[in-house]
Amino acid sequence: MNAVVALRAEAAPATGAGHVVRCLALAEALRARGARCLLVGAQLPGALPDWIAAAGLDLLRLPSG
Repeated sequence: MNAVVALRAEAAPATGAGHVVRCLALAEALRARGARCLLVGAQLPGALPDWIAAAGLDLLRLPSG
């Protein structure tokens, strides 16, 4: 696979980080198949940007609001 995949990932204290964790798992599976993945999100509190960077993924922060 030779593709770039953008995954929209959001999290908030009230909803938790499960969506971001699932997006990270999906990105890992896609990268194993040769895709380049990018996470896109506006609400990524706490350590989530660090988790994304540690997973070797690029992050595009959207303006919130």
